[in-house]
Amino acid sequence: MCLFSQEVLMIEFVLIAQLHLADGRYGPSMNIDYFSKEHMCIERARNAEDIVEMIKQEWYAYMDEEASHGHPVPPIDSIAMYCKPISELEGTQI
Repeated sequence: MCLFSQEVLMIEFVLIAQLHLADGRYGPSMNIDYFSKEHMCIERARNAEDIVEMIKQEWYAYMDEEASHGHPVPPIDSIAMYCKPISELEGTQI
């Protein structure tokens, strides 16, 4: 009897947050998490309020820091959450 599972989970999808700024420009995009199944990634994207709030808090701290150096940064207008096959990411190595 084998006590250890030989199952290996392949990372196939990445959850990405894309910032849209109030001045109409795209802000940075961030790889948030990795998933073995697309439906798991999509479900997390649909229920990402906690991630959105964390990003907003960090962005506002970044805005304050940059403003203190005389570099205004626009606020976030919205944050899009989406899933992408990891094979479509450029320059990504895991």
